[in-house]
Amino acid sequence: MAAIKQIRAARAMPEPETQSSRAGTVAGGATAERARMSEAQVDQLLVERVQKGDKRAFDLLINKYQHRIISLVARYVSDPAEAMDVAQEAFIKAYRAIDRFRGDSAFYTWLYRIGMNACMDWVKSRNRRYEGAHRAYEEGQDSDTVAGMGVPAPSSDARVHRRETREILRRALAELAPEYR
Repeated sequence: MAAIKQIRAARAMPEPETQSSRAGTVAGGATAERARMSEAQVDQLLVERVQKGDKRAFDLLINKYQHRIISLVARYVSDPAEAMDVAQEAFIKAYRAIDRFRGDSAFYTWLYRIGMNACMDWVKSRNRRYEGAHRAYEEGQDSDTVAGMGVPAPSSDARVHRRETREILRRALAELAPEYR
């Protein structure tokens, strides 16, 4: 709660103009308007609080950026449930690496990169699962091997049928004239 109050106070609108503030100065030469914190400054304040152990500050960062990260991930992961999982993984990775955030770039830029890397990891993982399952299916491995990959193992009859079908296709293609193959 204190972090939210601090951010709200820092971002508060300037007080109504008075005669001296319209002139732009007050006694001592300082401007009358309070400076507002930029988004980058708010993010930096929250990051510093997280680095000091304030988990609620990270919750605020999640709330601020979750929709943007989910939208980013959804461009690469079509299944909404999978997209949510990948976005969650990106936030977990960001939390674990927050101590390494130096502030050389905006926090969102850093988080965006983590989100993109999480997407690429998911795509690679999906491709590996698919290739392994496809290979196991084609080789007709036993149910335990293939079932762990999410693909039902072909039955003995299905393997025999598939071999017979391939042989029939091979013979039919051999009978075709070369220009029609």
